[in-house]
Amino acid sequence: MSIRNYDEDVEYNLNNCFDKSGKFVKSEDYKDPDYSTYHSVVVVPKILISQNGEKNAEIKVGMTSDGLISAKKLEKYTIDGVSEKDLYILFRMGMKNCLVWPSRTWSINQARRSLGNDDRLDMLLCDIAEFYSISKDHDNITAEFISKVYEKLPNTAGAFLNMPTLVWLSGFRDFNDFIIKRELEAFVNEDKEEKYYLAVKWDEYYEELLKRTVSYKKNHNLPIPESIRRKYDDSKK
Repeated sequence: MSIRNYDEDVEYNLNNCFDKSGKFVKSEDYKDPDYSTYHSVVVVPKILISQNGEKNAEIKVGMTSDGLISAKKLEKYTIDGVSEKDLYILFRMGMKNCLVWPSRTWSINQARRSLGNDDRLDMLLCDIAEFYSISKDHDNITAEFISKVYEKLPNTAGAFLNMPTLVWLSGFRDFNDFIIKRELEAFVNEDKEEKYYLAVKWDEYYEELLKRTVSYKKNHNLPIPESIRRKYDDSKK
């Protein structure tokens, strides 16, 4: 596997794949940054097939990034006063650690796309929340656990149950722990009284994705194009 640099690929695309008006024009020259971020994490999964009373062990899982939106979809979501190039900067620049999945395996997001489901972050997080709702009652892999995952997540169960993804996700205590450690608070709702995070379906998906991505980048001190900041950064209004 050829490993490139995510930030260099994003910069290359900005310099070579947009015309002077900021329109995405050279898809054949495009370098997908998602292929450039292979790295490993060490997790201690709480759901494992245990034998002879053995407890959890550290397991290394290879990871790669995933974009919030593909460059080819930028034209579909253009808004007045905001170029496709500015949208690309928002969704890609500095975002290699936003969404990551176990590499070299079928990811949950790929499962949603391949089965005709919308490639939507809100629904993806709803699926992950459902997985944790199921897993809280199971300490290891059983036929009952597998059956429940297929019952509750029929379109994505195969992705959730492949071993790299299962090991990685079970390294978090619950959905709240997943959101906090992955620093994805901007993309879920918070019940401040109960102190936990809720995954919800967004009514106006793209509008909500823009607003929440601006919030995410503000939280992480990442670049936001001025054309987008003026429209979606409430603190600037």
